[in-house]
Amino acid sequence: MLRLINRFKRNLLKEGKFKSFLLYTVGEVFLVVIGILIALKIDAWNKEEDARAKEAFLLQELHQDFIKNKIQFDTIQTRWEEILGYSNQVLAMLPIDSKEKWQKFNIWEPRMNVPTFNPYNGSIESIIRSSSIEVIKNDTLRRLLVSWNDVLDDYIEEEQAYKLFVGQKYELFVMENANVRSVIMNHPDNFEINKKVFQSKVFENIMIMRHRYIQITVDAMKNEEIGNHMNEILRLTK
Repeated sequence: MLRLINRFKRNLLKEGKFKSFLLYTVGEVFLVVIGILIALKIDAWNKEEDARAKEAFLLQELHQDFIKNKIQFDTIQTRWEEILGYSNQVLAMLPIDSKEKWQKFNIWEPRMNVPTFNPYNGSIESIIRSSSIEVIKNDTLRRLLVSWNDVLDDYIEEEQAYKLFVGQKYELFVMENANVRSVIMNHPDNFEINKKVFQSKVFENIMIMRHRYIQITVDAMKNEEIGNHMNEILRLTK
């Protein structure tokens, strides 16, 4: 086929039909250019199709992770609010100056133990590390994903501040001043043994500050960006 085309072009030159030869050559170049452009367009379509398929997969992974994160966060928020309620009860009892109050109060009260928010970050970390975030078309969603770790760290700081206070102030005060053995062994006279400690102003101040840290964490869950951040990611990945 190529040999026939070349022969045809040579015949045009031999016959002095230079204009026809020129038009034919231009047409030939035009067809080649059109073919290249079509090929490039098809390649771009294929790449776009691959990108949209990848985006759909990433959005599904993110959505599933943040469904779990929201469930976990809501559960922990309920737990913190329960802890705040119990802390209010403790403050109302202070000072612990009777056996009746002592029986209601427990220095190792399990209701004061708090869970830590540990979100599923596998999909979001993988997206950011691999630069796959570029295939996500929604600018708002990209910004939310990039800023997620900062928002999470801001909230986690409140949780850690409470736990640090409990470990360095509350538990240390109890260990250094109370007769812990009498409490653990449920000694019948443990109130009499420990009453001076738990009637002290220092202990009352520690409990007030402990309550304050709990309140700050509850407020952070309600008012800081983390809840809205998760809701928006869920909305935009649905």
